[in-house]
Amino acid sequence: MNASSSSAASPALAAGASLDLLANAVASLDPAAYAVQGEKGIAGAVGGHVRHCLDHASAALASLNTGVVDYEARSRGSNVEQDPAQGVAELRQAAQKLRACPPEAMQRTVRVRTRVSAEADWVEAPTSLARELIFVQSHTIHHSAMVAALLREHGVTPPAELGFAPSTLWNLSPA
Repeated sequence: MNASSSSAASPALAAGASLDLLANAVASLDPAAYAVQGEKGIAGAVGGHVRHCLDHASAALASLNTGVVDYEARSRGSNVEQDPAQGVAELRQAAQKLRACPPEAMQRTVRVRTRVSAEADWVEAPTSLARELIFVQSHTIHHSAMVAALLREHGVTPPAELGFAPSTLWNLSPA
């Protein structure tokens, strides 16, 4: 079966899977380990990375109703950054919402809204929901790599695939 016909190739399913993997990776952390800043050059805490990934997934999901993906709509300082149970629950809820995205929505034209610098005004550009969910997956994987390093700081072994892009995992797999 070619990748484009596989259900796993759906950007919504792939983004949801990356959130589920992150949820599974942090589910056993106690609140102190979840909320403490990294010590070995890794910015942020596990909870901050979880919240950031949720912000991006929520922005993409919101576009189903608004037609706009606003990556600047963030929940900084929310309880998700401090409470691992809430973070895990919200990751799983967002993953479920992504799995429920109708396939026909993937090609829907939406507008992405963001700032490209601290000095710049807002920038908007046309895009598709599929393209933005591909970004959400990639961005979640990037932050998951930082979470994996933070987990190791806390003596927790992360899942082997946490923080690796699908292409890297494919290249690492035996022929």
